Amino acid sequence: METYTNFTISIQTLGGFSITAGDVTVKENDNRSRKAWLLLQYLIAFHKRELSSPELISMLWPDTELSNPGGSLKSLVFRTRKLLSPLPIPAEELLSQQNGFYRWNSGIPCTIDTEELDLLYAKIFSKTSQPEEQRRLCLQALALYQGEFLPNSGSESWVIPINTYYSSLFIRIAHRAMDLAMENQDYEEVIHLCRHVLSLETYDEDTHYNLAYALFMSGNQPAALSHYQSVLNHFYESPGELPPPSAHFTALYKIISSDQDEKETDLRTILFQLSENTPPPV
Repeated sequence: METYTNFTISIQTLGGFSITAGDVTVKENDNRSRKAWLLLQYLIAFHKRELSSPELISMLWPDTELSNPGGSLKSLVFRTRKLLSPLPIPAEELLSQQNGFYRWNSGIPCTIDTEELDLLYAKIFSKTSQPEEQRRLCLQALALYQGEFLPNSGSESWVIPINTYYSSLFIRIAHRAMDLAMENQDYEEVIHLCRHVLSLETYDEDTHYNLAYALFMSGNQPAALSHYQSVLNHFYESPGELPPPSAHFTALYKIISSDQDEKETDLRTILFQLSENTPPPV
């Protein structure tokens, strides 16, 4: 029997959903097959264990009384395998079924972006990790995170906590990368990092703070003040949607409206505040 170990499957779940094997990629792009994609996503998200028919039926049809749930599941598994048919590995090998249990075949080499992010996070905050190595790993992790976990399935009850978890990891890694750049007084890198983070996590106050501060420290005081004011305007124009700006954020105005020769004193304050927000090592 062929083992297919010459293929490594790459699975994206952050910012979209796709499966790549060799030079072939299948992507979630057909709303008519939403249940089939959802089943595939669930099998991959929980690929480390076998999943029973009752569990899958409950997840797929939570509020529906099916006349033949077992038959409905088998029909959906057939449709799900059809989604995988363009790949160079038989769909029956990828999605296996035995004695009423289903699973994604973990015997075929596979990389999943969420698991890669977990590994990078652990290395970044390891007690033995050095700053330059941390920076390299942070940049790698930030490039890996493309957005929300399974965005087209974001309303599913099992997706919500996983999305919250990886969003939190992303923000912690981003804050560490900003911290390192601040320590090196590399304000251009801080600006680049902040803009990347805000393209994915629009309302992270600390990132807005760091962006305004880095703009100021790089010599662009008008842009710093403009960004600060735009953030305040957004908060105050959307009452109830977001928590009000913290005292920490509003105190930023005094710093970025100050004379240039006060920068160094302000930098010590910023670095101290950043260090307080750094997650403990794991």
